[in-house]
Amino acid sequence: MNFNGSNTYLKKPTILVIDQVLKHIDDNKFGGEVFVEDDHSQRLQQKCRLYDLRYHFKANPEIYDFSFDPQRLLIRNHALRTGDHDIYFKYLEMYYQEHVTYERRDIEELTGTLMCLDANQAEKWFKKHHVTVMESDIWICDEDSILKVLAVKEHDHHWGILDDTEEMIYNLINPQELLLLRDIFWIDPRII
Repeated sequence: MNFNGSNTYLKKPTILVIDQVLKHIDDNKFGGEVFVEDDHSQRLQQKCRLYDLRYHFKANPEIYDFSFDPQRLLIRNHALRTGDHDIYFKYLEMYYQEHVTYERRDIEELTGTLMCLDANQAEKWFKKHHVTVMESDIWICDEDSILKVLAVKEHDHHWGILDDTEEMIYNLINPQELLLLRDIFWIDPRII
């Protein structure tokens, strides 16, 4: 479509600025697919700054080990969701060389099984697999967090989101509470 109101058929994909499209949205003259580009690296940098305010990992990197390194978890999360695995492997090579081989295998395995579900799909999946407890890699309220299913029996847990509001990583929650918090669910289906 050109902006005098007539249809123009294009032979290749075209980028239209959202403001221009919104002016003509009611004309019903648009067709095709919509792609919204997200600046993933900028979002990663913003999250790192936010988490650093809580954990001070830039000023005190020596107090964190591999299992509880907030920056590593943010970069791993980013790598899994965006497919930019190189950024994670470079970070590991700089700070955790002894974990590179294992993490490379784990990332490859998880990349093949990682699911992104909407609320209805997630609810059905939680019920089908009898999920009672999930653990997030980053803050549970962040739709980018990747959720791991923990092998816990239904009555063996007594916590919720409000039980540990200080931590921004490794939050535990039951699926019923989680479904109230968000619309998108990144799920690692490997039950541990």
